[in-house]
Amino acid sequence: GMKNMFARRTANGHAGEFKAWVTKHLALSQDDLVTVAELACIEPDCPPVETVVTLHRADGARRSWHIHQPLAEINEAIVVSSIGGT
Repeated sequence: GMKNMFARRTANGHAGEFKAWVTKHLALSQDDLVTVAELACIEPDCPPVETVVTLHRADGARRSWHIHQPLAEINEAIVVSSIGGT
């Protein structure tokens, strides 16, 4: 199902496109892994679904970003403004 699509290194469709933008803008290597998940957001000013991006670097470093929009609504400009300045 959907869960497996997100777990794979190369996802299909929009998740794959999304990961490609993250990889490009953070200048990641083949050994860095990006995962993306949609989660229910319970914060007051948050939409019902938020997208959580997690970066697992090859050296073991890890960080994540929360984008307060469903995955389908996120375009490259949103990715850049959300994860920029790293």
